[in-house]
Amino acid sequence: MPVEKGTTLYIPMGSWHGLVNGSEAERLEALFVTTPVKEGGLGDFFRTATVKPGHPPMNLPLEEMVKLLEQYGMILPPAE
Repeated sequence: MPVEKGTTLYIPMGSWHGLVNGSEAERLEALFVTTPVKEGGLGDFFRTATVKPGHPPMNLPLEEMVKLLEQYGMILPPAE
């Protein structure tokens, strides 16, 4: 589903989803809000896997990202 600036999406819990930047020329910025937030859940994953604005991205190697996902009960789907 194409989205543009200002779009709001509701994704039901347990639904597979993803976000892809369709432009090589423009930077993609997105804000994700998750509820409910439980200890050791998705909120903790994002706190661990992201950096504060203005800091360079973590760029974790795939193996480390997979371990981090598994730590928080997630899996990386196979590439199509």
